[in-house]
Amino acid sequence: MTTFEYALFVSYRHSRQEQNGLLSAFARELTDALERIIDTHLYEDIGRERNSHQVFLDEKVIQGGNWISKDISEGLHRSVCWAFLFTRNYLGGSLYCASELKGMVDLQQKRRRLIGGDLNSSLIIPVLLRGNVTNMPPALQGIAVRADFSRFTLAVKNIAEHPDFVTKIEELAEWIAQRQKEQCDKSRELQVNLCEHYRTFSIEDVNTEAGKNNVAEFIKSLNSPEFPVI
Repeated sequence: MTTFEYALFVSYRHSRQEQNGLLSAFARELTDALERIIDTHLYEDIGRERNSHQVFLDEKVIQGGNWISKDISEGLHRSVCWAFLFTRNYLGGSLYCASELKGMVDLQQKRRRLIGGDLNSSLIIPVLLRGNVTNMPPALQGIAVRADFSRFTLAVKNIAEHPDFVTKIEELAEWIAQRQKEQCDKSRELQVNLCEHYRTFSIEDVNTEAGKNNVAEFIKSLNSPEFPVI
């Protein structure tokens, strides 16, 4: 009943050296590696209404490669899970990344409401690229890090076949598949479509003053002891 278009949405802070920077290079490597094997793990086929990708990476999916809140919002809404590539600077002044993370938190809360709060695990996946868990805001530290890729360097050209990473990629694909099965089973049981209203979901547009203010408050709230652990 629930029609996902993407297995995973990947959020990362774009490198200043866009083509050759470590963050951009790793995002492409992760996306390519998952798309090579994800079909062998998924419980149901992922729909491909608009493109041939099963992992949402902005530079591959969005025409022109520019950050557009509408396209990002739809990508988040129609993904099984969401990953953010964590470095110490992921939230360091990047309102774009923070807006995406806030959208993940909002969507996870929405899905929990739709299926009666019954999600066994968080749908938000931190992928550790640099730093460690203690560098994350307290609210994010409650999510077990599913994938530690801190040994990745620009010298690595194919993580899908690299001995340091091949098992991690398989484990990540299996984690996503389990979350897919859980959500699809619940949506059928309760007769709800978790992706039905994707056109009406919107993340904060940080190109507006209101969006900037809302995201800035969200970043502050992540460090508050009152913020619920994700």
